[in-house]
Amino acid sequence: MIITRRQTLALAAAGLPNVASISSAASPEAPPLPREVLLQMANQVSVFDFLTVAQSTAVRSGRDLIDVTDAIQACLDSSAIRGRTVRFPAGTYLMGRVFVRSQTVLLMDKGVTLRKRPNGQGLLRLTHVENTHILCGGATLDGSAAESRPSHTVYFESARRCSIRDAQVLGSGPKGDCIYVGEGSQGPSEDVVIVGGSCANARRNGISVVSGRRTLIHNVEIFGAAGAPGAGIDVESNQFDRATSTEIRHCNIHDNEKYGIVVVFADGVSIHHNTVHRNGIDGIATAVGGAVFEKGVYRPNVDIRGISAFDPASGWLTLGGDAASLPLGTVVLFHTSGNGRVPTTFSSQVRWVVCEKQPGSVLRIRLGQYWQHEIKTNLSDAGAGRLDEDPGRSDVRLVCYVEGQSSNLDVSSNLVMDNARRGITIGAAVNAVVRSNYVMHGGSQQAVHISFSRNVLVEANTIESRGSTGKNAGLLALSAIQLRTMRNVIRGFPGGGIVAVGISGAVMEQDDVADCGIAANTAMHLHFSRAVNIIGAQIAPPPAGLAVVTTEVTDSIFQDILLRGSGVVANPFRVERNVVKPAAASSAPRSPAR
Repeated sequence: MIITRRQTLALAAAGLPNVASISSAASPEAPPLPREVLLQMANQVSVFDFLTVAQSTAVRSGRDLIDVTDAIQACLDSSAIRGRTVRFPAGTYLMGRVFVRSQTVLLMDKGVTLRKRPNGQGLLRLTHVENTHILCGGATLDGSAAESRPSHTVYFESARRCSIRDAQVLGSGPKGDCIYVGEGSQGPSEDVVIVGGSCANARRNGISVVSGRRTLIHNVEIFGAAGAPGAGIDVESNQFDRATSTEIRHCNIHDNEKYGIVVVFADGVSIHHNTVHRNGIDGIATAVGGAVFEKGVYRPNVDIRGISAFDPASGWLTLGGDAASLPLGTVVLFHTSGNGRVPTTFSSQVRWVVCEKQPGSVLRIRLGQYWQHEIKTNLSDAGAGRLDEDPGRSDVRLVCYVEGQSSNLDVSSNLVMDNARRGITIGAAVNAVVRSNYVMHGGSQQAVHISFSRNVLVEANTIESRGSTGKNAGLLALSAIQLRTMRNVIRGFPGGGIVAVGISGAVMEQDDVADCGIAANTAMHLHFSRAVNIIGAQIAPPPAGLAVVTTEVTDSIFQDILLRGSGVVANPFRVERNVVKPAAASSAPRSPAR
């Protein structure tokens, strides 16, 4: 589900751009069932064949329910169902957790409810199985009964080429999910498909992808998740190379306590053609956290590096590991233990950027306040504590945001509306694309927030204010290395259309900013950067305001800038040591990208 026809018409009537183009990408057909499954569906066995008369009567009536867990498990374990489809006739089945076997198809009639008994430890568990498919047809999987310990309602654990389709999953145990994709003792799940239906009122996340390769979540409505992290979908591994190649598409994700979609520790996540709205913090967010830096999880001298020396005279830090796995522009932070202390020079802020590497067989780096800005060529002191290139022994370590933690992300063609804090957050990511999204925002912070990330493209998004107040900006980029923005349309943010801090080496091309900067009196703000190229921008400054203001921005080019509107101050730029090339007066305005 993307958005209803009535909602689409209402948005279009309000004159909002991009709605038609986003919602017109109607949900494609669900991935087809394998041919062998279709053939197997022609040969069915009813679970009623394994129930007593009293149990069958209770199931049909929905009253005075009798626990049928053992009977259902006996059915699933029976040799009589091999190569056949297990059919659940309409009715209410009171049951605890059952294990579904390999090569099994469960087919549920309209009107089926599987109701978890109290302390039932979930409902369906697909563990160490292959080619197993749950075809719910709108059946309700009710996991909301009281539970004494954490549990999920549906489990995929080391499951391969399995699916669940059109299930209405309701609730979970404490700290549990409606659907959990993880691993048992046989490695990550692979090629799990979750299609249609809904996940409602989970007590952790609607869907968690913890250990899954090539997981597809398609056309699912997810709402009401609460707890920690309280997300509609959470892609968050516990080990490296576990949550990879996840695709989330054509889902309607709304009214979750904290996040719509959050990616914390994963590689290769594609989030496209979803509607994400009214979530309690952010609509779509990425970060690095969870287990990634825990002992036994992090990659020594890749994710965390030991520091063996600080050279006060030159500013060089000597690290463990090789230079190739620590690219220039990597965002880092210090971590200390025992008697460890970093030089006072680095006490002014938390995160730093690798700006220089010294040639040679030993890895030595210099850090800057931002990328290629305020590079520290001398230090106040040499720090303190035990210094060692082995991060397990050193009292001072360098935590590095590198590929494999939260990387290779694609956030495209989503409709993101009315989330409480931000619409889209890209934090501590490596290699990310934010493209062709429509973000309508009235939250407490920025509509789109890019921070401490490297190699990010923000292209062809429409970002509009919906009652933003204070100094909220349309797009905030903070210490974003190798940032490129192109053809974004930004409207109505009082704190400015684009606010960028520490984005040296960025390219901003043909962005269109209007009706922004009323509170701050400036449409665009650039701070603490060098070698920024702003090319072909259209800017409509606020009345008597500035098009662009810079603070400690050097060696940058502003070229073919087209100013629109009236009331612009005589000098619309305030810059320091930059080359400024306004557009020719005869240039005709472009139409905003739609």
